Amino acid sequence: MRRRVSGWFLLFALVLTGPVRADDWLEAGPFGASFPTIWDAGWRQEGLGPLAWWQETEETFSSGLVPLLSYEYSPVLDRERFDILYPALTWRRSGRESRWQLAQVLNWVSTGQQDETDRYIHRTLFPFYFEQRSVSGTNDYFAVFPFYGHLRNRLFRDEIEFYGFPAYSKTRKGSVVTRNYLYPLVHTREGPGLTGWQVFPLYGQQHKEVTWATNFLGDRVLSPGADSWFALWPLVDRQHTGIGTTNEAVNGRVLPFYAWLRSPARDQSTWLWPLFTRTEDRRLNYVEWGAPWPVIGWANGEGKTARRVWPFYGDIRAGTSRRNFLLWPVYLHRHIEDTTFDRDRWRSFFFLYDDTLLRSRETGEYRRETGLWPFFHWMHDPSGRERLRVLAVLENFARNRQALDRNYAPLWSLYWSQKDPVRGLASQSVLWNFFRRDVSTNEVRTSALFGLVQTTRKPEGDRHWRFLWLPNPHFESAGPERVSTNRIPVFPTRRGTVAGPGNPRVR
Repeated sequence: MRRRVSGWFLLFALVLTGPVRADDWLEAGPFGASFPTIWDAGWRQEGLGPLAWWQETEETFSSGLVPLLSYEYSPVLDRERFDILYPALTWRRSGRESRWQLAQVLNWVSTGQQDETDRYIHRTLFPFYFEQRSVSGTNDYFAVFPFYGHLRNRLFRDEIEFYGFPAYSKTRKGSVVTRNYLYPLVHTREGPGLTGWQVFPLYGQQHKEVTWATNFLGDRVLSPGADSWFALWPLVDRQHTGIGTTNEAVNGRVLPFYAWLRSPARDQSTWLWPLFTRTEDRRLNYVEWGAPWPVIGWANGEGKTARRVWPFYGDIRAGTSRRNFLLWPVYLHRHIEDTTFDRDRWRSFFFLYDDTLLRSRETGEYRRETGLWPFFHWMHDPSGRERLRVLAVLENFARNRQALDRNYAPLWSLYWSQKDPVRGLASQSVLWNFFRRDVSTNEVRTSALFGLVQTTRKPEGDRHWRFLWLPNPHFESAGPERVSTNRIPVFPTRRGTVAGPGNPRVR
């Protein structure tokens, strides 16, 4: 897989870069560009504006045709990623495990143990088809929903069995077995010291005795008992938990008239739910009222103070945390302190504006991200590196930032800036290198009109000009002479030093 994918990208890179070496500067307008990376030490080549790119750093090799596909290989971690129209089709490999996935619905996973004693493949077309086959045969399962199925370690259960779902199903989690008939209307439940049944929503009950179990350290630990029942759910119920411990709790409700919680640490009563609620926390030493909860509330005590008139104003302080809002969700703020870090976050309309700061109380180093959708996103990491991107369409709320950078961000990044003060490097680019500026300890290079006009300035103050990409010896790559003679992007067959400003490429 790795060789096929890398071959495709090398073919594109050969067409785009021609005779340019992988560690040579190039400013050829939208047709091609080659320059050192700032955020991670390495080299990057681009072609067709932001659409085609290739990059190699000390830890990874990656390529992409935005927004169609991208590929990344990390030899140190033995990990690969391949995306086609992300997240429509993805392939991931880590060690001996690989996974194809189509739109979170169809997936094919192949994995094996490190000692090669067993290997299995499972296929899923969610939620209709589940299959797993192993070499040993001990981990096999098969299911065609809703007709028949037997699953292991899927859907948050250790074992699942069903026939003509929802007519009958059986699940096991740990040592607790639940049998469902016409799910979710009727079920029975059994386990060590546990019995229960329900006819939903009319009536149900469950009882668990106090038992002892052995944990992974071999120590015997107490498993508390519990009793619960409901009638005409969710109107009437009662639960008694923590039996056999020092913190037994009883809670129940007869909605909408009354709901209660009683325990040694905390009492709570609600009348005409949710109009009037009183909470007394004896462990944290505070009393809180809600009338009605959560619109209007106030709390007083050592453990918590609060004033809330939602959505107009709120100020809640509890221990080392503080939350504020004003005209929710126009202004939202949260601050948390602990022995290691301080975390501060300001937001407006959730993701429209987001400013998050995480600072080490010991060293003072911090990580900060600020974004105003869809205009910009700025980031500072604990090592002092900074990155600014304009525009930022998905950066403020994307969970997988690396996949976003590989597959989509180059399209809308009209301006970006990066700097690394530790290595003395910085760069800025406007309109996909229409104007570009690179700073290193050796020189300052600028390029305008897609490289038609270029300048370089040395530390001694000498400035040189270059027009129409004509040869000029003053525009040779700065720093020590590079060892690499590659004339196209190379695939890292083994770990080595990657060329950057002042760094040779060693193979």
